[in-house]
Amino acid sequence: MVERQLDTQDRKKVDGSWTPWTTWSNCTQDCTGVVIHRRECTTPQNGGRHCSDLPGSSSSYLEIDVCRQDGCPITLSCPAELEYKTCAPCPLTCADLTNKRICQNDQPCVSGCWCPDGSLLDSQNQCVRPQECPCEVDGVTYWPGQLVKANCQICTCQDGQMKQCRPNPECTVHCGWSSWSPWGECLGPCGVQSIQWSFRSPNNPSKHGNGKQCRGIYRKARRCQTDPCESCTHQGKKHIISERWRWGE
Repeated sequence: MVERQLDTQDRKKVDGSWTPWTTWSNCTQDCTGVVIHRRECTTPQNGGRHCSDLPGSSSSYLEIDVCRQDGCPITLSCPAELEYKTCAPCPLTCADLTNKRICQNDQPCVSGCWCPDGSLLDSQNQCVRPQECPCEVDGVTYWPGQLVKANCQICTCQDGQMKQCRPNPECTVHCGWSSWSPWGECLGPCGVQSIQWSFRSPNNPSKHGNGKQCRGIYRKARRCQTDPCESCTHQGKKHIISERWRWGE
């Protein structure tokens, strides 16, 4: 008997979408500072596309402008350590390093005041070198060189990313079963009782560390009826396809 494991049905892909732009921030410094506003891309689901990959979508998620408070002189130059560039650099911020943002050459340019080459904007709106970038993990900030325990791993924050990762021996994750797959094809010749199978996998989540193994079966079967056989009629008698009989019978 042939057994076959069926893939679970593909889940519908959901692309990310941009949130509305935040309101402009207060000036970081009187007259010589900048104002900033941002937007976020909601997390794509089931292999959907990031906002910047959508047709006609801009990849810009951060805009910086000079302060325009009452009493400040009108100037078109960038303040402090920022430089005017016709195209925003990529990566642009420390968050880009943490999220491993993919830089694409065909994205439209966004001009403005940006950090000098070799520097990135941190969460405090300061230009820093990549090696000075902190890491953001589950809403917690970790500083360069600091150990991070997350997702059953122990990593070191380096250049805004989790590096030198190794399994965390203290982490315990119990095994969990996936959902049962749809019932498979009813196997066998036409017009007979047969069996069809459904499967599940011990990976939702997989066991880790001192976690418990999944218990139970990974497959189940039920009886089924194959499609009826095609037939033909000869001299008032019904015969199934491929059946033989003597002429005249």
